[in-house]
Amino acid sequence: MSGYRNYRDLYFHLFGVVAQAAEYLEQGNIILAYEYLIKAQSEAEEACLESDILPEQ
Repeated sequence: MSGYRNYRDLYFHLFGVVAQAAEYLEQGNIILAYEYLIKAQSEAEEACLESDILPEQ
């Protein structure tokens, strides 16, 4: 999964996920939006643990 060099990359990815989930909600696909957000959360947590991403200072 990795591929995020820093938190900024991860935030941009997650922003896109939230935008897509909002689109699903607008279409009435509540369960799909929920599943999409949960999957992204798991992937983000995994990426942080695997790649030693450190907060920017």
